[in-house]
Amino acid sequence: INRAAKYMFLVIALVFLVVFITELINDQRIHIFQYALVGFAIALFFVLLLSISEFLGFDNSYMIVAFAIIGLTFLYTKSIFNNTKSTYTLLGLMIFIFAYIYLIIQLEKSALLVGSIGLFIILAATMYVTRKIKWYEE
Repeated sequence: INRAAKYMFLVIALVFLVVFITELINDQRIHIFQYALVGFAIALFFVLLLSISEFLGFDNSYMIVAFAIIGLTFLYTKSIFNNTKSTYTLLGLMIFIFAYIYLIIQLEKSALLVGSIGLFIILAATMYVTRKIKWYEE
């Protein structure tokens, strides 16, 4: 749980990045309140993980809580983005993020190496996806 809590800001940042890129690609504005609700859902993941793992153990709790939070966020963003492809892409990326964090938590000695390489790949993918966005155009 302690190791998972250390990755809380990384998970929140990655989920916000995915939602932001989805917003840009769809050319659809998302209100700051909607971002806040997604952020609260991700933060709640760690509270639920802590409380449920006291009874079910870490691995089972992680899977249950990840499924619940990813499902909640998926259903919420499905109502925001009126685009099925974008919503399912967001779902896939969230599953990837939670699986990635779970993998890093499980690795003790090589967590820094795997985490750094993973973040490099995520940064490269973000640069690739946003390369054609005209940031200063109306």
